[in-house]
Amino acid sequence: MNHIDFSLILSSALTPITLISGVGLLLLTMSARYDHTTARVRQLLHADEMTGGTDPHLAEAIELIFHRAELLRKAILFVVLSAACSDKHARSHFRFGSRHRQACFPARLCGHDRDFHSVLLA
Repeated sequence: MNHIDFSLILSSALTPITLISGVGLLLLTMSARYDHTTARVRQLLHADEMTGGTDPHLAEAIELIFHRAELLRKAILFVVLSAACSDKHARSHFRFGSRHRQACFPARLCGHDRDFHSVLLA
C-alpha cells in the first residue's frame, strides 16, 4: 500500500491557492476602481452637457479620468496575463517526462521512483 504524504500535497497546493486568492482580490479592487471612474466620467459628461461644454476645467477633468480608466483597463489585463503565465510557469516545474507522469501529482502517488523535491530544485 502506498503511503500518501498529505503534508507534501498540502504544501504544494498552498502556492496556487494563494496566487488565485491574491489575484482575485486585486482584480476585485481594480474593477471597483474602474467602475468608480466610469461613473465619475458619466457624471462629468452630464455636467458638461448642462454647461454647454464651455468649462475648460471640466473638460480637463474628463480627459484625466479617461486616462485613468485606460490605465486601469490595461492594468486589469496585465494582472490576468500575469496570473495565467504564473500558472503555466508553475505547471512546468511539475513535468516528469511522459503524459502519465504529468497527470499524477505528486509522483509518489503512482509509484514513480523520482524524488519530488529533486524535481522542484531542478
